[in-house]
Amino acid sequence: MKKPILALVPSAYKFKKVYSVLPVNGDGDFVFFRTGNGTRVKQNGLIETISGNNNPRLNWDNNCPSLLCEPQKSNYAIFGNNLNNWQTTVSGGSLTKTANWSVAPNGLEEATRLEISMDAGAGNYALLYQESFAIVGNYSASVYIKSNTSRSQDVVVVARNSVEQSYKIGSEWTRIEVQGSTISGQSAYIDIGLWFDVVPIAQDLDISVWGGQLEAGLSATSYINTPSYQFQTRQKEHTIISELTGETQFNHKEGVAIIDVEPYRLDPTVSQSLLSQIKLQGGVYDQIAFEFKPNNVLEFYVNNGTGTPAVEYDYTHSGGRIKAAIGWLNGRYRLYANGQFITSFNTTQEFNVLEEFKFQLNTGSKEFKGKVYGVQVFDEMMSDAEIKKLTEL
Repeated sequence: MKKPILALVPSAYKFKKVYSVLPVNGDGDFVFFRTGNGTRVKQNGLIETISGNNNPRLNWDNNCPSLLCEPQKSNYAIFGNNLNNWQTTVSGGSLTKTANWSVAPNGLEEATRLEISMDAGAGNYALLYQESFAIVGNYSASVYIKSNTSRSQDVVVVARNSVEQSYKIGSEWTRIEVQGSTISGQSAYIDIGLWFDVVPIAQDLDISVWGGQLEAGLSATSYINTPSYQFQTRQKEHTIISELTGETQFNHKEGVAIIDVEPYRLDPTVSQSLLSQIKLQGGVYDQIAFEFKPNNVLEFYVNNGTGTPAVEYDYTHSGGRIKAAIGWLNGRYRLYANGQFITSFNTTQEFNVLEEFKFQLNTGSKEFKGKVYGVQVFDEMMSDAEIKKLTEL
């Protein structure tokens, strides 16, 4: 297997910089900016706050690190760190809250205990909830929950206009995410507890809850601390760029670009400038782009001049993590995703120069939104078998 000339595997960083594994001389290191603090999940599973400006966040999911590239978001669920201050509503049962009862995902003893008993009967419920009138349109509601007993428990978590369902919660902290929607004058809310119309049996519940979040959009981003009456905002990550213009350079004649990412879901109502893009670029027109659109559409885009693009192809994926690749050789282009060859394009258009790998169209435009598990760029075209292997999930 050939070695890439540029490889980003999230593992090390410092102020304003994410280190690339290759090239080893540092030419391919990525510059990075963000104003203010943000949280991440550490390798041991605990949530920690990364303080200060321009400090990258390496986030761990299922023993796999990723670089967080998140948009500006606000958490409108006040007292997200102390759900003992949230409101309750009960009909046909009882609900008791106990503050600071167990150790939360951030390692502090600030999770709230919920003890619920609900009688059998249509329309009965016992719910903890928070709401905000600051969001109009689609929103994401999320919360961390774990069982306080040795058995799994069915917990109802719903948002406005979401699917009404329960979730099986065990003794490990689990983040539950649901999508809701509002119109002007309605509140965005999250309900947590028991509801007979969803789980039609009389039952008791004993769980810990922490980390409530209400945010605009269709994806739950990293947790934003809201310890008091004030909502809090996390600023966006941006201008994540690597240049190869020194000793090591991209090969504009042939090569393969591979991305391994989990793009956040995009609201179909967003403007084009808010779409999400990763690209390899040379001059004004020379570019190889992976553009993420609403409804799980990935557009493969290759342009070499002022005329019609050499490649402009929409691929619908299943959501979540995706590995995709574009290979090029003397005006011929091949597209791959998740271990499968998709299609090819034969043209006479070749690149003049390729110099930058970046997670945006331009500063402030189409900045990538999601998690980056890895990036590789090779300076030679590879076989179908090799590219399929490298793009397998």
